Amino acid sequence: MLTEWNELTLTMIAGILACGIAAELLYMLIGRDTRHARLVSYPVFALAPMSQVLGLWTNPQTYCAIAVGEMGSDYSAQMYTLSAPWTLFVAIATTIIAALLAALLADRLIFKPDKR
Repeated sequence: MLTEWNELTLTMIAGILACGIAAELLYMLIGRDTRHARLVSYPVFALAPMSQVLGLWTNPQTYCAIAVGEMGSDYSAQMYTLSAPWTLFVAIATTIIAALLAALLADRLIFKPDKR
């Protein structure tokens, strides 16, 4: 059971591993060292840190009870308002969009075509 913020639970570990393995499989299946593989696999990999706050949606009462001890009751009340299911979809969509933009920027900066 999650009793402190810095503990890793099986859900967190499973989420991190699942995102990492899925991203690597996509990278390999699409074709290593291709722009398309980088742009598809990185957003999947970027979802891994979300497993640390997944408890906010899977078990909001426990997650917010821990927040009371760590951050105070006002913070916990605000966190509980974020536990609505639609906020999970917003968080995932925002993460994917930000990761895709970062991958596009990195692709442009790092993998410039040679201009000879």
